[in-house]
Amino acid sequence: MKTSPARGSPPEGRASRRTARADLALEPESLPSGFHYLPQYFDDAGQLEIANEVRKLLEAAPLFTQTMPKTGAPLSVRMSNAGEFGWVTDRERGYRYQSTHPVSGKP
Repeated sequence: MKTSPARGSPPEGRASRRTARADLALEPESLPSGFHYLPQYFDDAGQLEIANEVRKLLEAAPLFTQTMPKTGAPLSVRMSNAGEFGWVTDRERGYRYQSTHPVSGKP
């Protein structure tokens, strides 16, 4: 007797991203060489502090979507530039590092 998959389960033969991440968390030996898995390295308060600092950075330097130089097609990730120089790419000027945020224009 075949049962139907649980609600929200990925199609048969495909692991969900959540499952894949959970598998990595449970099997640190499966991580790439040089990667260090440190569960609970930061306590809850430390994790919240880091998350709040990242939120502050993203307020000043919001996430944006880069585009491919020739086609202008969007890249599949969003990113932020919150340092002295940030990597950017766009249709008009291609790949480069620049000292201003591409959305806010701030240094």
